[in-house]
Amino acid sequence: MMKLGVLGAGRMGREIVAQIAAAADCELAGLWIRESRTGTDGALGALAGGKLGSDLDELARRSDVLLDFTLPGPTAAIALAAARHEARLVCGVSGLDTTATDALQAAAGSIAVLYDRNISVGVAVLRELTAIAGAALDTSFACEIHETHHVHKLDAPSGTALKLGEALAASRGRTLQELRRDEHEAARPGDIRFVVRREGDVPGEHTVRFAGRNETLLLHHAVSDRGVFAEGAISAARWLAGRPPGLYSMRDVVRVRAE
Repeated sequence: MMKLGVLGAGRMGREIVAQIAAAADCELAGLWIRESRTGTDGALGALAGGKLGSDLDELARRSDVLLDFTLPGPTAAIALAAARHEARLVCGVSGLDTTATDALQAAAGSIAVLYDRNISVGVAVLRELTAIAGAALDTSFACEIHETHHVHKLDAPSGTALKLGEALAASRGRTLQELRRDEHEAARPGDIRFVVRREGDVPGEHTVRFAGRNETLLLHHAVSDRGVFAEGAISAARWLAGRPPGLYSMRDVVRVRAE
């Protein structure tokens, strides 16, 4: 049985805990929450079967893999704790600063770390297709990345949209910083325009649009249930089993599957 420690008791954390309970090969090592909430949320305690706490080192000690879906603030501390106790780490937090990404990179020197801004196999495939299309289509094709999420999402464009933009820019030998344009900015040939919407309770939709003079190519991915991200997180934890230390992404997962 693989022991999984879940960090964060938001919608994603709760969904992951529920899916671990239904998995035949996984066991919940514990659910980590902020200290201010410990002992105050009976529903969370019941969901976690009493395995609820705010001691990060204790959870890392008990876990084979930590699954981090908190906010950017704790990421560096989580990476350090995972490395200290040799627990593999899956991090799906978007909006990380360089302090957090440097901590993940440092931890990857001693443990297997999978970091991605979208823990979905479908989005990983979409990224690969975007890179292929970007390399194959010249700059006469105007490119837009459209993304829609629920009204509570804070970062815009989404981490996934930025990841798609980075893949597209790299396929053309450029950086996203050079080519990025927001919705209302004038775009030059080869630029990548981002169109962002925040509506209702949409879990996530992303479309990469290449518009030529006489043809249009659309690459689209939509999530109908947030459970897909929890499934991806647990699948990523399984995939990390036996991997040597290093920094991985969902791109590595889909490439290995395709081989």
